[in-house]
Amino acid sequence: MPSGLFNWFGRFFSISDTHVLNHHSLDGFLLLRLLKMSVVSCVVGCLITWPILFPINITGGGGQKQFDMLSFSNVQNNYYRYLAHAGCAYLFFGEFPSTKVASPDRVVNSHRLRRIHHHHDHA
Repeated sequence: MPSGLFNWFGRFFSISDTHVLNHHSLDGFLLLRLLKMSVVSCVVGCLITWPILFPINITGGGGQKQFDMLSFSNVQNNYYRYLAHAGCAYLFFGEFPSTKVASPDRVVNSHRLRRIHHHHDHA
């Protein structure tokens, strides 16, 4: 492993799916796939929500202090500020391609079929 606090990210994302399937169990492959999807989902979620919702929540007029200023509870009776939260939720959950294409059921089933075909080809 490379030394350094964040140097493992490049190595983590460079591991191919076929290498993990050929050298490790299906459980290890699914765990690695879940971790990769989680990292991507969190980064995309932060890129969508932070630039939009932090300023809206901070200037929401609720009178909260410190970290409470960043929360939804700092927004006071403003339709457009509520709509911004709903819009960000729609962008993340409705339009983010990873949540549609890589749902857990689809990932497990597609890789199960790939694994079965791999065993049949090499049996």
